[in-house]
Amino acid sequence: ETVQHTTCGALSDELRECAAAFLRDLASGRSVLGGARLPLTDDELNTVLRDQRRTLKSRWEDQAVGDDHVRAEYWHELKQTLAREEGLVRTQNARLADKSGVEALREWQEWLDADAGEAQSSEQPEVICRRLATTLEKLPARPLARSGRAALQAAARHVIA
Repeated sequence: ETVQHTTCGALSDELRECAAAFLRDLASGRSVLGGARLPLTDDELNTVLRDQRRTLKSRWEDQAVGDDHVRAEYWHELKQTLAREEGLVRTQNARLADKSGVEALREWQEWLDADAGEAQSSEQPEVICRRLATTLEKLPARPLARSGRAALQAAARHVIA
């Protein structure tokens, strides 16, 4: 009984630290295994987190010892800890996406605000629109909605003026 609790506890601690390091790297904006780097779309982030959980689950299944109920209890506790850490990564992803959206909108707004002579001498509208679209395509849903709304509002103000 003691051996299985000790072994599962140690393995849980090891996997928790491994996962926490991965999630800290991801949240800090560093590229992680597979090349993922925040900000990511919701689908991309879900895939990265799901793959990380599957890797941990595989290691757990290979290395955990003891009765099924003991192993399940320790795995459940580990999953709860990871869920909190993943929530922090999701929050950071949204922050970085908002920042990226604001930066993309700045160029868009400058182009809209330029008078006709400046606008003609600046980059082609297609290039500016393509850059904005490329940035927006990389954002998670909520930051995408905020940035998209801001771009539309800026364009509407320009048309009305």
